[in-house]
Amino acid sequence: MPNQSPENQAFIAGPHKRRPKYQPSPADRNTVRSMAASGFRHEAIARCLGEYGIDDKTLRKYFREELDTSAPKANATIANVAYQRAVAGEAWAVCFWLKCRAGWKETNVTEMNVSGTLTLAAALNERRDKRISE
Repeated sequence: MPNQSPENQAFIAGPHKRRPKYQPSPADRNTVRSMAASGFRHEAIARCLGEYGIDDKTLRKYFREELDTSAPKANATIANVAYQRAVAGEAWAVCFWLKCRAGWKETNVTEMNVSGTLTLAAALNERRDKRISE
């Protein structure tokens, strides 16, 4: 017969027994903060809590504030680091900041002067032939 410990009874006692009511622990709060800040889905976070995991509705009931604030707090912390590095003159941070926050982008522009009714394939072949002959 399976282990009849109180922890296991919720799973083996049949349809009339229920799990004990979930009580959030400080360790669970830290897990939720960390996983939510990293972008995990609620279902994945819920499976990592308690002894056997919890339902995602229970997660939202007990951890609403952590779920709502962890990702913005993490984004603010990382953005602050990038900003401080950009202000200090680190090239990668300056480029990152300008692309993400100032709307700058890297582009490669290819200009071709094509007259008449050339097809794209013909234009590409003409360009290739020109490079080969140079």
